[in-house]
Amino acid sequence: MAYDVRVIPIREFMKTDITGEIDLNASRGMLSELMEACKLENMTHILFDCREASSHSTVLDVWTLARDLGSIGVP
Repeated sequence: MAYDVRVIPIREFMKTDITGEIDLNASRGMLSELMEACKLENMTHILFDCREASSHSTVLDVWTLARDLGSIGVP
């Protein structure tokens, strides 16, 4: 089993809460906005709290989002 444990000061995180149904188009928009906010605040870590979210995304949806991450601005 592989894992990575890090302690990162809270001031270095951009935190977002996600609620409701997660879908591909909304995810793209959210990630794009988050990347712009991270650039403005000079942050490199995002914490997603998805405990109140649900998804019926397909494997193709996840693959498509992963493929598009670079054009959205995610390094």
